[in-house]
Amino acid sequence: MTFSYEDGQRDSNNVQNNLEEEFNTLCMQVEDAGNKPFDVKFMAKVLPIKEEQHFIAANKEFSVRMFHKREENKVTYVVRAGERVQGPPGYVHGGAIATLLDDCLGSAVFLSGSFAMTANLNINYRKPIPLNSVRTVEAFLEKQEGRKLYAKGCIYDKDGSVHAEATGLFVVPRHLAQEK
Repeated sequence: MTFSYEDGQRDSNNVQNNLEEEFNTLCMQVEDAGNKPFDVKFMAKVLPIKEEQHFIAANKEFSVRMFHKREENKVTYVVRAGERVQGPPGYVHGGAIATLLDDCLGSAVFLSGSFAMTANLNINYRKPIPLNSVRTVEAFLEKQEGRKLYAKGCIYDKDGSVHAEATGLFVVPRHLAQEK
């Protein structure tokens, strides 16, 4: 049996279609659980940021949809990381994982009503994330002490297994804290 270039393209297209279907299904499940979609345009109402300037939203190697439950100070991202964020062969680079967690934790802080910057981010990597797999990133604001905000988050697979977990300390810049 021989395979042609067209056979390979067809297989590749089938994989892409399956990933897209899995991604969209997970997004619907997250929304059905009471989470509301949001995007960078939502943040731009408060921050001087455009979608093409937002690292996650503008990065073509991440497919991301963002959701929030404001009453729980919780943010959920549905994510697929592409081929160009590879670390170990076949798996997402730890720095890309850190970026997703930092952004999701930061969004939880932002949606709680504070503009703060990452001061400390601790990550425990539990198991590698295969490239082009669909995963859920969840984060919530744990507490606030003055200018300091503490957030926690995890990256899960569809079975609920944890790939990575993070805690973050975010600090409201002094000049913004004085304006309140």
